[in-house]
Amino acid sequence: MNSYLVTAALAGALILTGCPDDTSSSTPDATPTCPEGTLNCPCTAESSCNEGLACASGFCIEDTTTPCPEGSEGCPCYANGTCDAKDGTAMACVDSVCTEASTSPGGLGDPCDDDNPCGSDNGTQLECTDSTCSLPETPCPVGTSGCPCDAGDVCTGELICTGGVCFEPTCTAGTLDCPCDTGDSCTGALVCTEGVCKEASVVPGVGLGVSNVDVRACGLILELADVTVVFDASVTGRSKRDGTRLAIAFTANGDAAPSTVASIIDATGTAVDLSGVTPTSVECFDRLGQPVATPGITLTN
Repeated sequence: MNSYLVTAALAGALILTGCPDDTSSSTPDATPTCPEGTLNCPCTAESSCNEGLACASGFCIEDTTTPCPEGSEGCPCYANGTCDAKDGTAMACVDSVCTEASTSPGGLGDPCDDDNPCGSDNGTQLECTDSTCSLPETPCPVGTSGCPCDAGDVCTGELICTGGVCFEPTCTAGTLDCPCDTGDSCTGALVCTEGVCKEASVVPGVGLGVSNVDVRACGLILELADVTVVFDASVTGRSKRDGTRLAIAFTANGDAAPSTVASIIDATGTAVDLSGVTPTSVECFDRLGQPVATPGITLTN
């Protein structure tokens, strides 16, 4: 082969392989630095990283061991079941986790469901019970008055165990905080709850009410069996049963219509479902004693 052609071929190969010639200038590329202690960069000389990061195998990574701050969104609720506010709106404690509610958390007595959780009342997280925001039940100390007897039907002090519940020796059956009488009955408006006569728990906004602001007194008849009427403090009322017929009469204690008149509960103290119940007779009067044609009697549950 012609020596000139061989020399030219070798020169072309050197150029293709990147070998510099005498006329080229070599400037090293600037290597970007990774700041020590930052995410995905080397740890510092003391093997530390910036806040929220952890040093693993010489590099800073997200610290998955950092606990979720109590009261924050997606984190555990505080010990009392409350949460911090987010952007000025209170969060709700749902299944022990702080969650941003689509609506304002419900207060005591407000309706609730999976989409409308309950908030808190004076620092106590409310529970959604029977679709109503309620205070959580406080466990009854075993062996104390009105609470379950201890093992072996034992009670503290001079208390005696009756029907699995501890009572004072002088307790009269059928009276407040004493054993229920024959047939699980109690005196007055008391209700028999787990063998003990208790005051009925009144749920705000549940039961009998009036929507007409002119009304000051009413008498009505409902077809309801085995229920108790617990009147609100804003009225003076009385009730009487005749079989399934329940007569109710009330008068406002002040010169204003009583929006909430009474709660209607069953033997366990639970609010009765009044959906579909219609008074068979209603007669109401205004402040001058004149009949009110449309009193606006409400029955809610």
